[in-house]
Amino acid sequence: CTPDKTIVISVVNHGMQDVLDTQLKSLQYSAPSILGMWVVVALDESSLADCKRNWIHCVMDPVFSNEHAMETEHTFSSDAEGKYQYVRICWRRVEIVSLALRLGLNVIFTDIDIVWLKDP
Repeated sequence: CTPDKTIVISVVNHGMQDVLDTQLKSLQYSAPSILGMWVVVALDESSLADCKRNWIHCVMDPVFSNEHAMETEHTFSSDAEGKYQYVRICWRRVEIVSLALRLGLNVIFTDIDIVWLKDP
């Protein structure tokens, strides 16, 4: 968080860990000042461990637990369970941003598949 209470939030699950690595590299190269503001919300233990291994500021989402985390085979599948999990994650991201705003933080939300080309 910066002195003006700005935070950059991303949400990740184990199906997106490779993409998280790409975003981290783009931030390191193009927008290193963002790294101090960036918080990744992990939806499962595997993502949390990966974040910590890459020295990213990371917290575990208390709403999602291992038994409710999105299964890899449903990450982008078109079956009913995959669609349900995708919608749950989309709404959870909105809830996370809403919580940060209610705490008085200025929020920049970035999807995990975004590559930063320069510091905003």
